[in-house]
Amino acid sequence: MSDGARSNRWQWMQRASAIALVLGVAACAPPPPPRPAPPPPVIIAPPPAPMPMPTPPNSAAPTLTIPGLDAMGRRMTPNVDLGPEQSLWQLRIALNVAALNCRGPGEVALVADYTRFLNANRAANSRAERWVIADQGRRNGTNGIAARDALSTRLYNYFAQPPVLQDFCRTATGVMALAAAEPTATIMAFAQTRLPEVDRPFADFYGAYDRYRADLILWQSRQVVPTPAVVPATPAPTPSTGN
Repeated sequence: MSDGARSNRWQWMQRASAIALVLGVAACAPPPPPRPAPPPPVIIAPPPAPMPMPTPPNSAAPTLTIPGLDAMGRRMTPNVDLGPEQSLWQLRIALNVAALNCRGPGEVALVADYTRFLNANRAANSRAERWVIADQGRRNGTNGIAARDALSTRLYNYFAQPPVLQDFCRTATGVMALAAAEPTATIMAFAQTRLPEVDRPFADFYGAYDRYRADLILWQSRQVVPTPAVVPATPAPTPSTGN
């Protein structure tokens, strides 16, 4: 074998030994640590939907004047803190409004119950009305007739409020059936007990209306008022001197 061949063979053997050494070292080396998991994707929540403008309950007008609350949280409607005679007089007005305005499958029975209530309690209703006239006269320094008429008109308008009519009719229908069967000897005590029940739909409506007004104030506070753009003023032209 020539010297050149021996030299090439020796170099080849050296390279083979180096490769075998590298492979052996690699085989004995510990495995590389696992690659860290990628961070979770960032999910950007969509902005909340804008709050719709609140609307009055039961399609009521947006600027109603409603009775306030007293220190005990009672809604001060015209039917609060009444004696037996005035309670009966105002209950009769409420039931009259129901007989005139509540329509539906039960309206025939409703009118029949109202007729029975009137026929059975003529004396009690007359006595209650005389009491109201005298009370209004004392309050106003008059004979009380005109004051009674004015109060009666306000009460008819009160019980006939369109936003409350559906709930009022539902309640008044039940009370009407009870009033038709109530003995006349206890009809005034009955009126004091049942008039607040007939009034409850109105108090509930006023509570809903208060919540509407509070929601409207909150909604108005969240509206972004656009800032008007400031347009730089154009300088006035320099007056000519005529030279």
